[in-house]
Amino acid sequence: MVKWLNVTFFFYPIMLTNFFKYYLFFFTIPLFAFSQTLKDEDFNELYFSESFDNNRRGWLILNSQDNFFIIKDGYYELQRRNEKSSDIVLCPFTSKISDYQLSVRFALNTTGVSPTFSGLIFNATKDGTKALAFEVSTQREFRIRKLNGTNWIYLTSGGTVQGWQKTNAITSTSAEYELLVQTKNDVYDFYINGIFVSNQTISNTSTGDFGITLGPASKVKADELTLMTTMETAAGAVAGKKGEETAVIKNDLTQKNMTEKEKQRNANQSDRITELDKELEQIKKKVTALEEENAVLKNQDENARVNQLNKTIMDLQAELNKSYQTIDNLKSENQGRISNPEMASDSGRNKPLDEYIYQKYTKLVKENITLKNELDDAKGNGTNPSSPSNSSSEIVALKEKIRVLEEQLRMSNQFNLNLLKEKNSVPKTKQTFIPSDGEYHVVQKGETLYSISKKYPNLTVKKIMQWNGMNDNKLELGQKLRVR
Repeated sequence: MVKWLNVTFFFYPIMLTNFFKYYLFFFTIPLFAFSQTLKDEDFNELYFSESFDNNRRGWLILNSQDNFFIIKDGYYELQRRNEKSSDIVLCPFTSKISDYQLSVRFALNTTGVSPTFSGLIFNATKDGTKALAFEVSTQREFRIRKLNGTNWIYLTSGGTVQGWQKTNAITSTSAEYELLVQTKNDVYDFYINGIFVSNQTISNTSTGDFGITLGPASKVKADELTLMTTMETAAGAVAGKKGEETAVIKNDLTQKNMTEKEKQRNANQSDRITELDKELEQIKKKVTALEEENAVLKNQDENARVNQLNKTIMDLQAELNKSYQTIDNLKSENQGRISNPEMASDSGRNKPLDEYIYQKYTKLVKENITLKNELDDAKGNGTNPSSPSNSSSEIVALKEKIRVLEEQLRMSNQFNLNLLKEKNSVPKTKQTFIPSDGEYHVVQKGETLYSISKKYPNLTVKKIMQWNGMNDNKLELGQKLRVR
């Protein structure tokens, strides 16, 4: 550690005059006025030392919105989460000496906001109105400031408002620092990494607590904190120190008892955690078994739904065939009543043509309504969005079959309605007039008289049957029909 500035003078072989002697004397005075004035050997008595191997002294441990403090792996890790304001951590050990050497070794990093700073605080009074601070920043700067009441007075000035001053004692890549303060009789020497940076005479200061300052968004790992004093000061503090040592011994015993209790509590917690882990594994196995069982049930349910839909389609097909047969019977009976309007009914009673056809039509409509309800039920069973079988290709095919059946049912109902409308317009004789010329239509697959009539304006089923001499609605593929 550099303690004195080495000033070398080169003298030429000439006689020094009294004037030159006086000039040399006054020239060297300012140099030594700004050099260190205290010596290492003055502070040879260890008064306090902390290496943070444990927390027997009771350093603040904290996890809050603004701070995170913990002792871990031989370091006191301090993280200031607040990005707006700084904070301090005082040592649990109270200092009562005024002549001392205080040093700390730490690493400084940023948690998001740059620059950040940290350092020593000392001579801090209990009421928080007086203190001194020696701090460095990640911008290769340092400052010394004094707390007076609620205001900080900056004792260094590098042209900045907050007293930061550039120094070569901090290298551009340095993230580790050693700060040291020596004081005796209100004179203070300040060192950074073993290099002297400032000398201050600060009056109206008293003994007090010491600790570490922490800038906004700063992260510090303190390694060692040491307080040395002079032999005279140590001798005067022996009596008080013995009492403190007794208190420390008692505190150590209390901490030891608490440590044993913590070990037992931790052991109990460890056993409980092991039991909970076993219970969790059992729960996981049960969950896996339930998932496998659920998959089997879903497959069984899908197969059952497919079978149910197949049965529904078969029932619908049978009902549709029955409807077709009823339509054919109705057409035959209607054709017979063209020549005999008073044709007897199935029950042997004579009924007018209009009443007979109307009752038959009503019966057929009821049957079709029943068939439609069953069709809707089948659709509901097969198209439920939450059904697990919704993605099955079989069910997609079944739904297509249902759609075809529904279309066939719609066409059947339409044909019945047309038949009812034409019941009174059918001629009483089979006399048919077939025009010799006009437009013709070739029957395609799936076409009916009704569907053909809808393709030409003003064309009805009746006209097609009249123009083509037809007695029923049966068509053949490729058959040529007069449509105009």
